[in-house]
Amino acid sequence: MKSNQNTKDRIQQSRKIIQETIAKLGEQLEKGYSIEMTRYLKTMALFHTYSTSNQFLILAQRPEATQVAGFQTWKRLHRSIKRGEKAIRILAPICTKKKTVSIQPKETKQEDSKDPVEEDTIYSFRTVCVFDLAQTHGSKLPEPFRAHGEARQCLSMLEQTVRNNGIQLDYGYTGRAYGYSKKGSITIKMGMESAETFAVLAHEFAHEILHQRQTTNDSRSLRELEAEAVACVVCERFGVQTIQASSDYIRLWEGDKTKLLNRLEKIRRCASTIITQIESLAKEEKRSHPMAID
Repeated sequence: MKSNQNTKDRIQQSRKIIQETIAKLGEQLEKGYSIEMTRYLKTMALFHTYSTSNQFLILAQRPEATQVAGFQTWKRLHRSIKRGEKAIRILAPICTKKKTVSIQPKETKQEDSKDPVEEDTIYSFRTVCVFDLAQTHGSKLPEPFRAHGEARQCLSMLEQTVRNNGIQLDYGYTGRAYGYSKKGSITIKMGMESAETFAVLAHEFAHEILHQRQTTNDSRSLRELEAEAVACVVCERFGVQTIQASSDYIRLWEGDKTKLLNRLEKIRRCASTIITQIESLAKEEKRSHPMAID
């Protein structure tokens, strides 16, 4: 009984941290500051596969974290937790199947027939412990695929990812714009540096995923802001140096923390899709040509 109460208390505490973090972020944006947002987008780049809520939990409990995993995962990577380290608590979903028998009326029930069994899925949460890389010691981990000052190789991976999604990619005249996207087609301005090209292509790819494939009632300025945030996360993930994040992130707030949370989750999913596909390509390239990627 006490164990169940402890679990409920931990979940309640985690939800409180999430609410406090989103409230703090909202207050900053409402005042016209985007420093906290830029900081959060960097966290999103590091932990893009984690939900927005769990990213908030990691950021609140260990803001300097760079790579987190559970005890068993670190063990498989031949690393162990340092003595005395405090765990980072995040939320993990639990899916429980509940079977119920639907009793049929006698007048409609056939002889020897059984009452149908219906199965419902009940979703709940539990807290799990993860640890940051700096809280462990052991075997060295492989270096992630990054630009290291030269974005050309990252750019080629992004170009291939765009084309693998059935999107036509061209370089040419774009007028005053650095690039633009239509449904299933992206055109990027010729002659830019590789880092700038990478950022613009990530931005336009985000438009294709977020706005060209589905209808949205958001204004053009908000759509541009979402695509810019995705590009910021993708660039941060691969170490591509671009211009500073936009101060216009304040417009993501709109005075509504539920809207902000939903919008950030939308940005996270899009960025994670792009990052995952690029990293998969990088792994394939490394297996095919071991000396090609440092």
